[in-house]
Amino acid sequence: MGGAVTDLGTGPRTRVQLFAGRDGGAVLSGYVQIYEMAAAAAKLAAIPDGGLADGATAASLDGGLLIGPDANGDSGTPVQLDPSTKQVQPILRDTAPTTATPEAGCGGRRRGRNGH
Repeated sequence: MGGAVTDLGTGPRTRVQLFAGRDGGAVLSGYVQIYEMAAAAAKLAAIPDGGLADGATAASLDGGLLIGPDANGDSGTPVQLDPSTKQVQPILRDTAPTTATPEAGCGGRRRGRNGH
């Protein structure tokens, strides 16, 4: 089985990230130089990550949103970058406690295949 590796771009090894994208494509962030023809053939979305202090750790499938550690490098308090506006915002998490309730009408019993 033969194969080939195609260069898509270049950048710092500690910053360049390649994420799975939509419909067999990919999202590339942290690059310095991109090879346009190879990137287009690979259905690659090249997304600048300049607003993130340490680069991206996750990306949306189309590259419309990148996620990375905050400005202090803390991955426990991630931020999101909208590449179209270059705005970086903290990711707000819902930390309110939740309570699981049994399914209505189940009465706590396990039902068989026929619902009985």
